[in-house]
Amino acid sequence: MVGNFQRRYPETLPATRYPQRPNHLCFCGRRAAGSDRTRYPMSLQLVQAMSGYAMVAQATRLTLVAEALSYSEIPAAAADDVLHPGRAVLQARTVDAGSAALPGVPAFAVEVASITRDQAPPQVRYQPGHPLANAEGEVYYPSVSNVEEMASMISAARCFDAAVAVFSSARQMEGQALGLIGMHS
Repeated sequence: MVGNFQRRYPETLPATRYPQRPNHLCFCGRRAAGSDRTRYPMSLQLVQAMSGYAMVAQATRLTLVAEALSYSEIPAAAADDVLHPGRAVLQARTVDAGSAALPGVPAFAVEVASITRDQAPPQVRYQPGHPLANAEGEVYYPSVSNVEEMASMISAARCFDAAVAVFSSARQMEGQALGLIGMHS
């Protein structure tokens, strides 16, 4: 394996006392024009940082979903007084990889670009005995679908779990690599 790595990526080998060992232990892929797949080395610290960004973004999504579910049954006397749940707008951003990746090869992480308020019109329910009912007996509630919010919560939780698994795997590989280096010094 190390021999194949040396033949394919000779420019990534460190000038240390262990020249047969690569200094990059994992890969990120990017499609190159006219080829099926190009592989670029990436450090485990960068993988951990990228999965950390993903965990923060998904935790924000989970918080906003929990907020939306808590708003679902809060009544208001007027349409303008209805609470509007927040929605996370996620975007990919370039991470400053420094020496952790090859020059010219971008590394991306997900982040929360903004939190927007849902502007859906409120639900109007006929509840004449409610203390907040207007003269027509109408009470206004946020337009929150519990089913959609639960589906969003499951999606965010699965994405969070995937980011935790990537982080844990990178940490385990880093520990194994350090153990191997420690055995040969």
